Amino acid sequence: LGRMRADLAFRGEVGSEAEQIRLETDEAAVKVSTVHRSKGLEYPVVLCPFTWDEPRGGGNRTLRTALFHEREKPFRPFLDLGSAKMEESEEKAAEERAAEARRLFYVALTRAKHLAALLVGPFRGLEESTPGILLGVKKEDVAGPGLGEKLAAFAAGSKGRVQVEAIQPGERKGPPPGEGEAPPLVGRAAVRSLEVSGRVSSFSGLVAGEGLSLGAGLDLPGSEPGEGEALGPALWTPPPEPVTLYDFPAGPAAGNLFHRILEKVDFQDRGGWEEAVEWGLGEQGFGPEWKEKVLQALGEAVETPLFEGGPALESIPRERRLSEMEFLFPCGRGEERVTAARLSRAFAEKDGGALPRGYAERIAGLGFGPLRGFLRGFVDLVFQWEGKWWLADYKTNHLGPSPGDYAPERLAAAMEEHHYFLQYHIYAAALHLYLGSRLKKYDYEKDFGGVFYLFLRGMGGRDGGPRGVFRDRPSRERTAAILDALGSPGRRGGGS
Repeated sequence: LGRMRADLAFRGEVGSEAEQIRLETDEAAVKVSTVHRSKGLEYPVVLCPFTWDEPRGGGNRTLRTALFHEREKPFRPFLDLGSAKMEESEEKAAEERAAEARRLFYVALTRAKHLAALLVGPFRGLEESTPGILLGVKKEDVAGPGLGEKLAAFAAGSKGRVQVEAIQPGERKGPPPGEGEAPPLVGRAAVRSLEVSGRVSSFSGLVAGEGLSLGAGLDLPGSEPGEGEALGPALWTPPPEPVTLYDFPAGPAAGNLFHRILEKVDFQDRGGWEEAVEWGLGEQGFGPEWKEKVLQALGEAVETPLFEGGPALESIPRERRLSEMEFLFPCGRGEERVTAARLSRAFAEKDGGALPRGYAERIAGLGFGPLRGFLRGFVDLVFQWEGKWWLADYKTNHLGPSPGDYAPERLAAAMEEHHYFLQYHIYAAALHLYLGSRLKKYDYEKDFGGVFYLFLRGMGGRDGGPRGVFRDRPSRERTAAILDALGSPGRRGGGS
C-alpha cells in the first residue's frame, strides 16, 4: 500500500480496475432486500424481522388529509383535504393501506424456497399489523399470555408446516452504550516485512508506467493496449479511395470485436462469418449497419499475403492454428528481479533488425517496479506453415484513412509508439518456451518462422500486397537475452 501511494507506475500496474479481485459469485452472501424489490425472486432462506412494523392510520392526522382511490372505474385517486366525508375518506385510506400491507406480507412470505422466519413479539401496535390481524391478536393479548397462546394454536393447526420458537435473551457482551468506560483501542503493530515484488504481471503492466494511454490492466483476450484513442470518423476526411474501415469507430470495443470474430471463424470457410459478425456487433454494442463493412474488411484481411510468396490467413486450416494462446511463465527466478534496466540491456546488447534506433532507451524509462513472479498474456494467433511456427497479433489502430497510411514502412511508428516491439519479443519468448517443451529436437532457427502484426483497418486483400502487415523475426540471440532478462527458468533450453 505504501509503495502504491508513492509510486505512480507501480500503482498503475497493480491497482488498475482490471486487476481488482472481485467475487465470482455472491451466492454465499446474505442478501438484504426490500420486499418490493424481491417480488418475483426466490431465496433459499428468508428472514422477515419487521413485518409487524407497518404505517398506522388512514391518512395525515396533522394536516387532516386522506388519500385513496375511487371504488368504481376508472379508480381515480382521490385526496380528501377536509371534506364533510373526512371520516369516511380516512376509513377508505386505511383499508387501502391495510390491503397493500397484506399484499406485501404475502410477497415476503412466498420468497422462501426452504424456510421463512418471521419475528413476532409484544410490540406496540402488533394487533393492527398484518401478522397480528391474521393471527387474531387482540390488544390485550400483546402484553399478556394471549400472544403465545395464539401463536401455539396457529402452529398446531399448520400440520407441521409452522414452528414457533421463543427467543431467549442472550448474554450481554460488555456495557451498553452510556454505561461504564470503553476499553482503550490499541492497534497491533506490524512486525513482518512484505515482499511486494512477487506478483503476476503482463506486457500492459510493464508499459503502464510510461503513459496512461497505454493502459494498465492485464493482457486479456481481445484487449488492445494503445487502441484506446477514440478517434471519431469526423476527424478524417476520406480520400478518393479510402480503406474499408476508414470511418469505423476506434477504441477498445473495435479491437475486442475483431479479436472475438477472428477467434471464432474458420479462415477457409466463410459459411459462418455472417452469423459471427452479427453476434460480435451485438456483443460489443455496434449497430447492424456495420455488418457489410466488417465482412468486407475480414475478407480483405484473410486474403492479404503476409509477405511476398508467403501465406495469407486463408491459407491456414483450423487444425494448423491456435487462437488466443494463453501463456503464464515464471520470471525473476531466485534473487533476480525483472527490471526495466535489465530489459533495456537485453535490447541494447542485441540491437538491430526491425528495432528503431534508441528503442532500448525507451525500455529503460518504463519505470515498472521490480518483478518476481509470473508473466501472463495471450497470443492472438499461433499457426504452422511450411514446417515453421509463426505468431500473429491483430491490431485495429486507426493510422489514417488512406491505403498508404498502412504501407509496411509506415507501421514502425505505431509499433514504437505503443511498445508493440516489446510485446512481440515477449510473445516470441513465450512461444519459444512452449515449442521447446512440446517438440522433440526443437530448434529456434529451424522451427520458428517469425512474427506478424496485422493492422486490420489497412489490409488490402489479394491485390493490395502486404499492406497493413508488419513482419519481423527476432534473432535467437535476442530472444535468449530477453529470457535471461526475465529470469525465466527455461531460458537455456530449446536450442537457444
